[in-house]
Amino acid sequence: TLGGDKSGLSDINDDGVAVGYATTVNNLSQSAIMVPTGSNAPVDVGVAGWTTASASYINNKGWILGSGLLPDQSWRSFFIAPGTGMTTLEPYTTPGEITEDGVIVGGTQSAPFMTGPNGSGMTVLGSLGGSAGWASGINKKKEVVGFSQTANGLSYHAFVTDPGGLNMRDVGVPGD
Repeated sequence: TLGGDKSGLSDINDDGVAVGYATTVNNLSQSAIMVPTGSNAPVDVGVAGWTTASASYINNKGWILGSGLLPDQSWRSFFIAPGTGMTTLEPYTTPGEITEDGVIVGGTQSAPFMTGPNGSGMTVLGSLGGSAGWASGINKKKEVVGFSQTANGLSYHAFVTDPGGLNMRDVGVPGD
């Protein structure tokens, strides 16, 4: 750990590099960490100044995707590309996954989103009629999966999109 008594890992890439979180001395804060291949020593990935942070995903290029809380109490997602430093996404975003070329999917307070390569721009993918949702995965064809609130505001259904995050389709639930 980083001096605290809690840590956890959430993802590992094909090279064996893992990411997650660890608490600092006296558990005063939580930092995003990376554990290099073959190591048992976590490395703080450098999300300095954040109240709490956790790394959630790492791709095979070593790009790290995570989220955390800033001192102003806004929740944000971030990604770190080796050699270029950290980029912070729009407020109140939660990451879902990152592709090899840096396309990020996740959710805002109200809808699933998708960025362009290198985390550039942000496109809201729409909804299944409701006001909440989250994109949890994306493949090489840029087909996105996740869940969205339906028009009745009471249920959530799985969705899948066409390539590029277009044409969100309601997968429904068993028995529908």
